[in-house]
Amino acid sequence: MKLNSWTIGLSYALLIILFKIYLFHYGLLATPIGRLSNIIMYLGVIVFAGLAIFLAKRHAKAGEFGLKAAIRNGLSVTAIFCIVYSIFNYFFFRFYLIDFYVNSYAKEILKEGKTLEDAKAQFSTFMKVTSEVFGIIGFGGLGSVLMSMLIGRK
Repeated sequence: MKLNSWTIGLSYALLIILFKIYLFHYGLLATPIGRLSNIIMYLGVIVFAGLAIFLAKRHAKAGEFGLKAAIRNGLSVTAIFCIVYSIFNYFFFRFYLIDFYVNSYAKEILKEGKTLEDAKAQFSTFMKVTSEVFGIIGFGGLGSVLMSMLIGRK
């Protein structure tokens, strides 16, 4: 079976989605592993981009794989991961995490004289999703280019 950058990006997105759901389901979001989960995700996209570049270089014929192909493979992993994870993150944040955050800080919200519905209205789903997209593109894109330079050279 030939693993190309699309399947590696998709498999990494599914792995991170399962990891985030696991953390949420077992109440581990407020623990150190939950707080570090985004950093783990950003570093993992670099590792999986490097894996895609390595596998593409290994399957390429002599002289057909250069820096341009390596960058294309690495950025494809980042782009596929970013698209799939952003779609998941939008719905997950909108339907689960907002309620989780508001219920976690319900006493503090009620002390301030606000209602829980007012607190829910303050969350911006678009801002949450786009802020992580910029992080993924930044870390993943830079990591893909660096891994291309390390692995993709002749």
